[in-house]
Amino acid sequence: AGLDRVIELARTSQTPLFHSHTFHVFRCEVTGEAAPAQAYAREALDYAERTGSQLARIMAYLSLGLANVLNGAWRDALEVLGTASTIGRERRLLVCEGGVLAAMAAAHLGLGDRARALTLAEEAIVVCRQRGTRLWEFSALRTRIRALRETQGLQATREIEAALAAADAWLEMSGAKSYAP
Repeated sequence: AGLDRVIELARTSQTPLFHSHTFHVFRCEVTGEAAPAQAYAREALDYAERTGSQLARIMAYLSLGLANVLNGAWRDALEVLGTASTIGRERRLLVCEGGVLAAMAAAHLGLGDRARALTLAEEAIVVCRQRGTRLWEFSALRTRIRALRETQGLQATREIEAALAAADAWLEMSGAKSYAP
């Protein structure tokens, strides 16, 4: 409700609108609301393109990628996440790289490419920790756990337990209670 109010109050400025729509997508990821995520992501991208801010564009493409993952549009997700990654590398704006990698991992898992999903999830975790952008780490941990379970089954029990412990530690450290099971 608060984000909706910000949207109404900010109609004269693109930046608050971009942020509000982007954060709605992140909220939808937590709540599992796929259809609204798509609409908010498209609005975020529209406003980000209007601002011309490269960081806003990266965040908007990331939010559209997340919305596509929520909607099971795996290839569309990879396409827009690739755009986010390219802009980030070209502009040396890598603050969202961990989030992009985590979302790519989820998309690859959705496509059934479990090995690639596991590799990307592990890379995302390392990037998040190295860059201090741990906001994205939980999603990467979640995808890593799923990929381990789907590729190795019971043989991955220790690794899965370690990843669950890392996720619990992340929840405790971040205070992001909305991600807790």
